[in-house]
Amino acid sequence: MTDKSVNLAEIPTWECHQLLEGREIGRICVIDHGYPVAVPISYRILGLGASPYIVIRTAPDTMVARHRGFATLEVDHILEAENTAWSILVRGTLQKIDGPHDLPDPQPWVTENRHQWMTLDVTAITGRRFVPSKRHDGFSVEWQFG
Repeated sequence: MTDKSVNLAEIPTWECHQLLEGREIGRICVIDHGYPVAVPISYRILGLGASPYIVIRTAPDTMVARHRGFATLEVDHILEAENTAWSILVRGTLQKIDGPHDLPDPQPWVTENRHQWMTLDVTAITGRRFVPSKRHDGFSVEWQFG
């Protein structure tokens, strides 16, 4: 039996930005009827300087489109066979975009009736990386680049 223990390491903010840029799918977490709910979405991250924001496009009658206020985007990459993963949490304020704009299209997989544009104005980005802590032979080397 192989030991599946892992070590947890913080991911620096600059690398969180890079990892978010390299993905297109995440889960937006909002409060619906008093409960937190995570919904898969397509997204784009913009403004990778002092004021980043996330762009999404959804149907106007969804719980995400109805939500205004605090929300979180979670983006993960998990390799179970290798016991490695990373997870990024983006916290901010979700708001509806009305009228003409020049936002890039996040190209949702489901396109029917997806004409409500929204942004998540980012207030914090944090990330964690999970790496194996030791091999079955008792020898381990841990590397963190960045």
